[in-house]
Amino acid sequence: MWNLKSLLDAEMASPGGGFGPVAPDGYGVSYMVQLEGEMFFHVSSQKNAASTDSRRFVRILRGVLLEMRQVLEAGMGEQQLDAGASKSKAV
Repeated sequence: MWNLKSLLDAEMASPGGGFGPVAPDGYGVSYMVQLEGEMFFHVSSQKNAASTDSRRFVRILRGVLLEMRQVLEAGMGEQQLDAGASKSKAV
């Protein structure tokens, strides 16, 4: 039972739905991208599968997404620097 008054539960709740793992030792992962820069994920796995751990999967996924964000932000900064350099050459 979710308690949306609890900050932890509210952070883990999202619109949409998910699905279960398609293999006994696999994961079920669905996601939704919001317009406001938010992404929601539903991750599930069998508790009795020794090789899966949904919480670990989410921790790793979050880390990878944060790394991707840094790479993209750095690339955007380089594009802005390149655009500024092009404008100064044109003047």
